[in-house]
Amino acid sequence: MRPASPRPTADPLAPTLPAAVAWTRLRTSWDVPAGSESERALAAAVLAEPDRHSRDERRAAAVVLHRRARPLASQEPARMTTALVPYLIFDGDCRAAMTFYRQVLGGELSLSSYGDRGHAVSPETADWVIHGRLDAGPITLMASDRHPGVAFVAGNQMHLMYELPNADAVDRTYATLAEGGESTVPPHDAFWGARFGMLRDRFGTTWMLAHTPASAMAVA
Repeated sequence: MRPASPRPTADPLAPTLPAAVAWTRLRTSWDVPAGSESERALAAAVLAEPDRHSRDERRAAAVVLHRRARPLASQEPARMTTALVPYLIFDGDCRAAMTFYRQVLGGELSLSSYGDRGHAVSPETADWVIHGRLDAGPITLMASDRHPGVAFVAGNQMHLMYELPNADAVDRTYATLAEGGESTVPPHDAFWGARFGMLRDRFGTTWMLAHTPASAMAVA
């Protein structure tokens, strides 16, 4: 009888698309360039104060600090995953909305505010949410309040995160969706190993497109 193959264990530091989006929001809110020493310093600061940061931010920070420490696994199969996750934008009531959704859907809710990060915001907006995530079984919702310096526009309060089965699909889908729209972040090889891009289509919907290969998922 052939011995059973050992079951692979999940890497607690494996990057995910929600973690990548959370990190991009945090990094850009502090005007920190991707791939810079300042980004590594920000990652170290996040891990030094875990109670002030979401799970997604902590996971992404670990990726920034440690992903170069281990070589990519060779001959890994492609990760054929497609997922569409709504990202909701609120006008100061994100905390109340996400708390309500947790009451309805159950699950685990994580929220962090502008004030938690030490942003120079008014006392009225210090408790606004800079990143939130609700995991309720197969359902994932992500959300934030608008930046206090950016006007809220009704109809623009939801973004769509679309994870595709390969990098070519990201580029093709991006080109199709961007026709007649606005390219905000062209497709590129992002720091966490994914092919990633953002755009606003001709109907005003904001899309986040990504493919994260198995090799990147295996690297911390």
